[in-house]
Amino acid sequence: MLSPATFGIFKPKIIIPRNLLSEDDKKMNYILIHEVTHIRRRHNLISIIAKCILCFYWFNPFLWILYKLLDDDMEMVADEEVISRLGEHEKKSYAAYLLSIFENTGSMLKQFSGGKSIMKRIERINLYKSITKVVNFTVAFISLLLVGITLINIRINATDIVTVEKVGAINLSMVEQINFDIHGDYYCK
Repeated sequence: MLSPATFGIFKPKIIIPRNLLSEDDKKMNYILIHEVTHIRRRHNLISIIAKCILCFYWFNPFLWILYKLLDDDMEMVADEEVISRLGEHEKKSYAAYLLSIFENTGSMLKQFSGGKSIMKRIERINLYKSITKVVNFTVAFISLLLVGITLINIRINATDIVTVEKVGAINLSMVEQINFDIHGDYYCK
């Protein structure tokens, strides 16, 4: 084992390779917060369920893509937890530490992944706060837009009710004869 991992579902354990046990307290905090986040959010169970689904539907390429995205998201959640607990000023040293762990892994792992996933994680870590601000702005903008559309719709419905009241007492057969032109004015045939 060359990098930290969690093992188990009911009584999960954090496995830390011997070469990382001699790290300083700061780096050990990175490892422990990251792995404890996986345990608290039950990422091991989610991963096992996803792998069981892949066993039955191994031929579906979309499920393989979804599994990769799920795995990336679980790692990003753990990375964000480390940054939020230790402070945004730790982003660069945490990203450098992840890169150093990746460089110390076996060459087979490097050739298999090509380093794309670790580079993606480091980019996301560096963009952590700005992504949060963009998401908050987008949610606020969409919420205001929906409120505005709802208020306009209520106003339009209220004017329709007023125009129907202007017609006065009409019987049911006359309702079909009332038409509205483009400007919302009504006229009878």
